[in-house]
Amino acid sequence: MGNYYYNVKNDNGEVISSLIMMDSHSYDEENGGYDHFHNNQIEWYENTVKSIAKDVNGDESKVVPSLAFFHVPMQEYMTAYDEAKGTDNKLWGFRFPNEDGTPAIDDNMFEKMVELGSSKGYFAGHDHMNNYSVDYQGIRLTYGLSCDHNIYLVPLRGGVLINVKNDGSFTTQHLIRHRGQSTITIGKEQ
Repeated sequence: MGNYYYNVKNDNGEVISSLIMMDSHSYDEENGGYDHFHNNQIEWYENTVKSIAKDVNGDESKVVPSLAFFHVPMQEYMTAYDEAKGTDNKLWGFRFPNEDGTPAIDDNMFEKMVELGSSKGYFAGHDHMNNYSVDYQGIRLTYGLSCDHNIYLVPLRGGVLINVKNDGSFTTQHLIRHRGQSTITIGKEQ
């Protein structure tokens, strides 16, 4: 619920990244599918990125690296996977058949994020069985792993560990929880 952000600081108190959380809503009755980001949210995102840049760097065009988090994945998740499959593009994980819970319409949020150049990674859930991460137009699109074993019969449950570096870059690692055991496997840093 809501749209908000949190600035991540290093040991010296300098902002190195922003975590931007956004409400991707639920269902779009008008268009018969999952909802999308609304125009006022796209405007909020742009104003927030520029405001953080101005506060931290004194210039709204000198954006601070950020990571964006939301529930319903943008349509670009599917496009990115389809384009990366079978190529040398960076693609980790799997897309399961019939798991496409993207919005009914394209809302242009992705294009705004590319234009501003702040968000370097987007993290979504919603499609419980998808667990892939793919680089697309300079942005890493990542699904978080489902954290329980009760909704779908998928053996990979756990989460995604995000490591933010002092320069604002980041890496991810899958954390795999083994069903019926109290063990976790930590995946390769990507």
